[in-house]
Order: sequence, then C-alpha cells, then structure tokens
Amino acid sequence: GPDPFDAARLSLDEVQAVNQLQPDLRRQREPLEAWPLDSLRLVGSLRRQREAVALIEADKLVYPLRVGGHIGQDFGTVIGIDEKTVDIEELVADSSGHWIKRRAQLVLQEKR
Repeated sequence: GPDPFDAARLSLDEVQAVNQLQPDLRRQREPLEAWPLDSLRLVGSLRRQREAVALIEADKLVYPLRVGGHIGQDFGTVIGIDEKTVDIEELVADSSGHWIKRRAQLVLQEKR
C-alpha cells in the first residue's frame, strides 16, 4: 500500500504541524507590529486584575500590551512583563530559511 509518510501525500495542515516553528501569516496584525522593535519604548507598566499591562510608546502614542500580544516586525510575542522589562520571543529565518526563536527585551526608559 501507499507509504503513509510519503511527504507528497501530506496535507498542508500536516506539513505545518511537522514544522511547528513558523509565524502565523494569517493572523490579524496588531498595531505594535508596524514598527521595528528598536523604535519602540517601554514607558511604564501597570496591573489590572493581576494581569500585567506594559505601556509601549510608538510614534508619540502609547499602546497597552499584554502577555501573548505581538510587537515588532519579527513576529514578536510577549512572553513576560514585569515592572521594568518586557520579554519577547521573536521568529526569524536563519541562513538556511528555517524559522528560529530569538529572545528580545524592552527595558523601561527612565524619564530624563
């Protein structure tokens, strides 16, 4: 009979399940994904019902950002927020075209 692992027979969904690590290109973009990470500033954070909310300044406007939210132009997902930092996991393509995870962090900008 046919080999069930014949790659040509795998549906697209199955292929995507095999190569877990890739950005979801169908997901609706969020406002903070319009800017490169290095142009965004963490200006504060607050807690609402035990949920941390980071306040991110982009182009003179301030946006709320929660864990699980998206930021920057490299498919960044927020994985942690505390008083002075936002931890982000980005997906970037390596030289061979595979998606790899990269950690990034926004650090609170003290007002001068």
